[in-house]
Amino acid sequence: MQSMRERQVDTATLTALELKVNALKQELAAAENAELLVGQYQRWLDVEWQNYDAIQSDLITCAASEQQQNQQYAAVYTTYQQQRKTLDDRLEQIKNSIKKYEKEVGTLKKVLEDLALYPKKIPEQVSFDSSHHLNLLQGHFKILSAKHKTQRKELTDLVRHLKRVLSKIPNTRPSSYYLAFDNELGVDSDEMQWLPAIQDWFISSADDTRRWLVMQAQTFGSAIRNYQQALQRFDRGIDSLSRRLAANIDQNISFEKIESIR
Repeated sequence: MQSMRERQVDTATLTALELKVNALKQELAAAENAELLVGQYQRWLDVEWQNYDAIQSDLITCAASEQQQNQQYAAVYTTYQQQRKTLDDRLEQIKNSIKKYEKEVGTLKKVLEDLALYPKKIPEQVSFDSSHHLNLLQGHFKILSAKHKTQRKELTDLVRHLKRVLSKIPNTRPSSYYLAFDNELGVDSDEMQWLPAIQDWFISSADDTRRWLVMQAQTFGSAIRNYQQALQRFDRGIDSLSRRLAANIDQNISFEKIESIR
């Protein structure tokens, strides 16, 4: 630029021309870019735009399908919520039932523990009955417990009575049987412990003792009968002697002594 000024070249004009050249270059580049965009647009217009109606139709179809699917989803979701609520309610009922049954099972376990104190017997075959609810079973248990208590008291009183009967007359078979078991069981024995002994007495010993008593009664009866017959003979002898005395007293006839009468 200095050398141009020395050669008297108009540098200002040259600078202005350079600026214009640069501006034209920029405009040319912009035009080329615009041409490229126009070409792309033209190609899009020629290729893609002709599919606009089909795409628009597809959009309408898709929108309708989306709306239908949204409606179906809303219906399904509503049904789901209703079913979920129903299931939640049912689940809550089941939980409450489980709590109820757990409580009933605990009560039944307590009842079974109480039943363990009672005598065991072979259970009969029991079929399931839906009417056998806990309240009914508890009611039956209370009734049976009261009956058992009453019958146990009656049985205890009866055992005591039978013990008194067995031990009433000393030096007899019942008394000996009583003393043998009394020594075996001890003073602090429960009345129910005597029950097998008393049952065994009536099963095995009572009949033998009864036969022995019958034989003793027959022996005593025979002795009494013999004694009665002897008394009758004695009475007849006394009567005969009285008649003889009456017949001979006036005649002053001697008579046999009473001791000689047979």
